[in-house]
Amino acid sequence: MPASSTPTDGERPVPDGAPARPDPMARREAQVRDVLRRCVKELRPPGGGEAPAGPAVPLRLEARVEPGAWDVRFDPPLAEQLREQLGEALAARGAYREGAVHCYRCGQAGCAHARPPDPDAVFAGYDPMGQPEWKALAQALLELRDPRIDRLFEPGAPVLARVQPGRELRARQLPSFGRGSRTYGLLAQAIAGFVRPGPHEARFALTFQAVEAFGADGGWELRLNLLACAPEGDTAAWLADERLAWLRRARDAARRDLARVVARARAARAARDGAAFGRALGGVPAVLRRLAQSLERGGRQVARRTRHADERRASRRPVHMAVADALRARSGPVYVDMRTDGLVVCGEQGRAHVFNREGRHVTSFVLPPGGAQTRVRTGRWRSAEAEESAALRAALAAGTGTPA
Repeated sequence: MPASSTPTDGERPVPDGAPARPDPMARREAQVRDVLRRCVKELRPPGGGEAPAGPAVPLRLEARVEPGAWDVRFDPPLAEQLREQLGEALAARGAYREGAVHCYRCGQAGCAHARPPDPDAVFAGYDPMGQPEWKALAQALLELRDPRIDRLFEPGAPVLARVQPGRELRARQLPSFGRGSRTYGLLAQAIAGFVRPGPHEARFALTFQAVEAFGADGGWELRLNLLACAPEGDTAAWLADERLAWLRRARDAARRDLARVVARARAARAARDGAAFGRALGGVPAVLRRLAQSLERGGRQVARRTRHADERRASRRPVHMAVADALRARSGPVYVDMRTDGLVVCGEQGRAHVFNREGRHVTSFVLPPGGAQTRVRTGRWRSAEAEESAALRAALAAGTGTPA
């Protein structure tokens, strides 16, 4: 008769050669693992796309056990713990891309929907399926009922900017397609335009977005994402144009403001102070409002400089000839402008140059035929005394190293 194993207290004997019974705890662990697997799949990234490949995501679940009844409760709730940890870990795997929004329909930021399709396009929000929508700046401002929209079509139009909260841009997006996702946490944006490097070059609309993002190490941060349909798709090269230095200054100031918000928010996260974290993020719209003001102010300054340059070209102001004409016309007439006390030297081809008493050039312009005589006759100018003319030419000669 075959031998059987010796039973222990509380166990039935197991015949030799029979398979060992599975460990009850291992069986229950497998059951728990299967349940968690189903929970994780239900919380997979929205939009139907697969999660990006990469190393395993560690999960740390917190639960409370009540002795006696041995009731187990997840604290915070299981879905909340899984959603937060999975969201942060998976969002760190390339969901954020500079110069593009995240398309929840395609599950990436590299598709054709993720960038503005035209130079005048701005981000207008997500559709119900999580696909980015783009609209012409004029149309976007019209739908926002911005009363300044007619100014976009004026000659030398100023830059107009408008701030929008992220909740408005996600209002139509379905929860199953990323409405509450932190993969691309759009907090607020500023749309602006039009911007052009020069008066005869193409104009562009801009969208600046404040976005919650996760770095390669999974660390939380805020990014200022600039969306623009730049020439040849190279926004960095376009921004490097020296004529857009005012735009870079406005962007860099906003980045510094966001960095201060990040410092406060990280301190709140470290202290597990949700209220303080919310207050810190509440400062994001103010950052974008200051950015919008800077963009409008910089645009006005550029417009003024452009108009001034156009006026100078229109009147053919011969600035580069000022000192040469003044030194060449040693015996020619010098006039005093009675309103400004400036000294006016007239050169060839109607050129006129105004200097102050110290010999510093003030402005230049072209006189019509007989213009100097008309100004003397009407009392706007008078002929300079010999001493005044000599003093001016001496000051000019001293400044250029030329003998008077």
